[in-house]
Amino acid sequence: MGEEEPDGQSAKIQKLWDAFIENNQNWFMATVVFVTMVLVGNKLLGLNSPKKAKGGAAPARKPSSQKAHGPKKDAKGSQKDKAVASPASVADATPVDPEEEATEKKVVQSTGWTPYLIIAFTMFRVMMVFVNPKAGGYQLSTTDLQPLMTTTEYFLPPKALAAMQQGVSNHPLTGKAQGIFSQPGTEGFTVAFDHRGIEVFEESRELSALRLFFERARVSDCNAFELSLVVSRGSKDAEDGSDIQDLEAVRTHLSAFSTNSSARQYVAYQTDIYWVHVPEGASGGELHLYSYKGGTPSGAMLEKPDATVAPETNTVAHVRGDAFQRIMAPRGAAARRGDATVAVVLDQYIVKEEILAKSPPFTLTSSRRRAVDEASEA
Repeated sequence: MGEEEPDGQSAKIQKLWDAFIENNQNWFMATVVFVTMVLVGNKLLGLNSPKKAKGGAAPARKPSSQKAHGPKKDAKGSQKDKAVASPASVADATPVDPEEEATEKKVVQSTGWTPYLIIAFTMFRVMMVFVNPKAGGYQLSTTDLQPLMTTTEYFLPPKALAAMQQGVSNHPLTGKAQGIFSQPGTEGFTVAFDHRGIEVFEESRELSALRLFFERARVSDCNAFELSLVVSRGSKDAEDGSDIQDLEAVRTHLSAFSTNSSARQYVAYQTDIYWVHVPEGASGGELHLYSYKGGTPSGAMLEKPDATVAPETNTVAHVRGDAFQRIMAPRGAAARRGDATVAVVLDQYIVKEEILAKSPPFTLTSSRRRAVDEASEA
């Protein structure tokens, strides 16, 4: 046991260091790039180079403190001829220090602009984090013990699964999706609530099909939730029926809870993606996960996810809340037939009570519900 402690301590330190690098990678890169640009710019512009005095000549030397005197009388009043030294001869006779002479010829700048620019950049970064509501505003609640992702197969008993499939099929609230779900071929709706609105959710007949999944997937420490039904039919080329590759059903995003009363966005503690129905013959529809590095993955990074989960009926993926994620659109024969892949996404948050107190306890976002409300008002 004693021999394993150093390794365990080293592993813990290494894990903390890796997490620190991941969370501050963009900041380090920006600092390195900025400092390099400042140094190269100073070198090219000569901001730190010594400058010669005008004319390039050394300043005139003051003559020696020894003053020229006329003939000096002795004690008896007689005059003795004394050689009077000229200022030029005195200067020539005085030894000159080379370093002193170089200092007299050049006026050297002490530090230049480099440290001031670096300090200004650092202060600007601090202001961005603590003042700007859009920068550095993520509040993480995840822990080092949480894996990036785990899966659970056969999440619901067969009878409960069949009842849920029937309940979400052609759901009256399913309509044109919004936000991250507003992709071609994707429909659904979202309900958001905190611990004050759980009772409203449980008593809603329209949402009864989602109740059992929520009860089984809920994390007891979380106090705010966003539950979305995602119906994706995929897409195909209009001319020859070939699949469109790399089409997203759910855009790349980081699940975050935000309100008008707080500048910070609370990142989810855990996100659960449950596939209620995956049609036979369907391909694509994978869940792509990317570890949190402080910035949304894009470009070549999207082609190399840190984890990929293939959709399977009655399987749930438990995802670390601070992971970026996206869901690809279904492809293959099922997509060409128009058969939909149905999934439920549950984002679970840990939010301060004073923030929740300024937010509505229950909200429902559905284009179908809005259309019905507008028609009834008319």
